Parts: sequence; structure tokens; C-alpha cells
Amino acid sequence: MPARTMQDCPRELQLAIFALLPSGDLLSLSLVSKSLHSFVEPLLVADIHLEWKKQPDHNLPPVAALLRTFLESPYLGQYCLNLRLTGMGFKTHPVELQVGAVDALVALLISMLPNLISLELGPNSTLESACLGKFLRQAITCVGNRSSWLPKFPSLKHVVFAGRTNEFRHCDFNNAADVLPFFYLPSLQTMSVSIDNPVAWTWPHSDNATPPLPSSLTSLELFRLRETRLEHRLAPLKSLKKLHWHWFYQEHLDSHASTDIVALDVMAHALCQVHGTLMELTIEADTEANELYGGYEDPDVETRGSLHGLAQLAQLKFLPIPWDFLIGLSPEEVTGKMTHLGVSLPSGLEVLVMTGELLSVESFDCHDGVIVGAIELLLAEEEAPLRLPPQLKRIILPLPLYVYTLLPELQTRIDDLSAQSGIRLELENIGEDGSIDQ
Repeated sequence: MPARTMQDCPRELQLAIFALLPSGDLLSLSLVSKSLHSFVEPLLVADIHLEWKKQPDHNLPPVAALLRTFLESPYLGQYCLNLRLTGMGFKTHPVELQVGAVDALVALLISMLPNLISLELGPNSTLESACLGKFLRQAITCVGNRSSWLPKFPSLKHVVFAGRTNEFRHCDFNNAADVLPFFYLPSLQTMSVSIDNPVAWTWPHSDNATPPLPSSLTSLELFRLRETRLEHRLAPLKSLKKLHWHWFYQEHLDSHASTDIVALDVMAHALCQVHGTLMELTIEADTEANELYGGYEDPDVETRGSLHGLAQLAQLKFLPIPWDFLIGLSPEEVTGKMTHLGVSLPSGLEVLVMTGELLSVESFDCHDGVIVGAIELLLAEEEAPLRLPPQLKRIILPLPLYVYTLLPELQTRIDDLSAQSGIRLELENIGEDGSIDQ
């Protein structure tokens, strides 16, 4: 029986074997023969990850070389399924690219990849987005002959559009109109996006500004968007199950929509737009000094109103939320809000995580004993279980900044309360990636 080579095997078997090889081996294999080259070439471009590093000899974006490859061989674009353009550190692009060339390069590259399944654009690729936004509006949201030749990205399921490095240096740009077309993708399932707060909210549909109806979108991560602009973003999302919202305040950034006042009533009303489907809600809060205006310390914020409306999130099981938003800072706020905490909690909630990212020893009027005392107010009374969701089984408590453990006597009080109430009480333990163990 004559010897058989790899090329004698069925094409499906060859593909299964080659798909297991690292890109370096695939590249070497493509140089063996013309037949292997044509066979392996689509695999080489199926999963592309380019990192644009901040180095003196690496100012030109690698996306330029990649784009040249697709321009020389346009047929390869159909084989690219996953594109990641990462890297961060540029405050502005190098001089020769300041006219927006990177934005144009990215837009042109994406336009040549009609079968994308996942797309990730890092901070160095999102400094400006006018060209990309114009392309997306024409390709995804427009109807008629003028856009019929543009790709509609029917398979694009996962999108990451990162925020810029040093957002405060880019107050002259607003990307809201540029990123909203992503929400019209027919197969979109997960999205992480940094959206500048718009002055007025307008959906990009060319005919009548129709909001999208993304029935497949189940997981959304939002950066920068404030509570006053949140309702319009969430209202069309009727299948959303997981929302991770990064609340952010910096002086003089999006001042038309972002102030040092946290409107809790507005926040709760906006979040209730997805009350029928949302199962996980994570709210992180951060403030940052604006160096351009001489700021050196993170600004303080003030909460107004209440989050009682969160009780309408009937499907919610998991809720990490800043202590400041839910309880407050002053002893008067702590006493009042903790006593009536159950009013703000959904009936099906299983895990409540009160995080301390805005807490500091200076801003907290007392010390960690305030937190323990507040939990005693909530759990020590006999009727306390009646005020809390019946499914609640864990409460994770915050620690002020630079406080890593409780005094032994405070820990003993926590353990006693946990045993008496039947609810596990734990101290906040944030992982290196910012995640919280569920």
C-alpha cells in the first residue's frame, strides 16, 4: 500500500489538525508548498490579535501593516472571525497620525471583515472614532441601495470598545453617535463599551431615529455613562440578564451631564427599564482628579434620593453596589437607610455585596465599627428577617480604603450576627481582576 501524506487525508481532518497548531507553526507550514499555503492561509487570519505598544520605535500602528495585507488579498477578509486591537498608553497619536489616520485605518480594516464574530478595540484604537462611526451608521443602521454593498456583520456577537487613556484630555470629542450603531447588530450577545455622555440622546437610525431591538444582547458592560443618560440606553434592551456599570465622575468631564451629585432616584428609575430580565447587576463607582484644572485629590460626591426603585428588579439575584449609594456616609444616613434597607432590595435577591471603593478613613465619619453597628441595626431585631428578601443568603461588607481587616472584637460581633440571622456575613474581598466571588 503506497504511503499516504497529510495532503491525502480528508480536508475536514486536515482542518481539525491544523486548527490545533499555534500561529507560528501555521506560518511555517504555509511556506512548505503552494497547496499548503492556500490551505493554511485562512487559518492564519481567523484569529488576529495586535498590540500597539508605547515604545519609541513603535509609533506606527501595526494595524497599518495588517490593512495592507487585506488590501493586497481582499479575499482573506472573509476568513477573519476574531479581531483584537489592544494596547494602551497613548495620550495622543504620533504627529503623523494626528489627523485621524488611525480611526480611518480601523474603520477601513473592519469594513473588509464581513464575517467577524468578535471585535475588541483597545484604548489606542478609540482615541477618535468619527470615521468608524460614520461607516457603522451607513453599514448597520441605514437602509436602501446606498449601503447595500457594505457588510452588515450578521455573525458579530461580542464587541469591546474601550475607553481612552486619560479621558479628561479628550473633552472635545464625543463618541456616543459613533458607538450606538453596535447595538443594532442582529446577533449581538455581549458588549463592553465606554460611552461619552451625550448632550442629547439620538439614536442613529437614518430614517426616524428608531431605537434598536437587540433581542440577543444578554450581557452589557458600560463605562463613563452617568445615571442621567442611562435610561435611554437601557430601555430597548428587553433580554438583558447581566449589567456591569462603571459609574464615573471627574470634574469638568461631560459637565453637561456629569456632576458631583448622584441622583439615586434617577438611577433606580433607569435600572428598572430592564426589571423583567436582569439577574446580575454590578455597579462600580470611581472619582478622579482632573489634572488639567489643578486637581490632585479625588473629588467628593453627594448622594440625593434613594434606591427604593431597585425593589422592582424582580429577577435580580446578585447585587454588588457601593456602600455610599445604598447606605450613605454620615451616621444619620446609616441609621435611617439601614433600618429600611429591605425596601430597596428585590424580593429574589440572594447575594448583596456592599463595596467600599468610595470609602476612605477620612470620608467615613467614624471607622469600621460604623459598618458593624449598621449591620447590627439590620439583623439584631427579631423582625429583621421579615424586612429582607427571603432568598438572601449572603451579605458582603465593605472595608474603608487602606483598612484590610477588622478588630478581633468587631469580627466576633459579625460572626455572632451571622449565626443568629442565618445569613452569611463576609468582608469584602476583591480579586486582582476586580471580580467578586459569587
